[in-house]
Amino acid sequence: MNFGDLTVDEFLARYPSYAAIPRYTLDALYRYIRYGIAPGDSLASALAGNFVEAVCRADYANRPVLHLLVMLIENHTPHGCHRLGNRCDQDVCDQWREQVLARAQAAELATEKRSGQ
Repeated sequence: MNFGDLTVDEFLARYPSYAAIPRYTLDALYRYIRYGIAPGDSLASALAGNFVEAVCRADYANRPVLHLLVMLIENHTPHGCHRLGNRCDQDVCDQWREQVLARAQAAELATEKRSGQ
């Protein structure tokens, strides 16, 4: 089960080892996965696999737990939303956002069809 399939609270209840990651970071990751809302620079850098930049941009609360965040991204997020292990640029966020929006539009059209019948 992916991180975005559960609420943040449900995820933390199932995987308490990630509770050290600040809640605002988990919320930002959730919004990115579920709705395609672009995360902040440090999280976007981690998603893009640019760990030097992620460390440099991380705030005081995220820097000590960055390894947990990377483990969460690698093990519990959809593989299309990150590029861990590969060199890439920040386009990964834009590509994921486009996929999320396309799925939302398709779901909306399906709902309109059902209600129109």
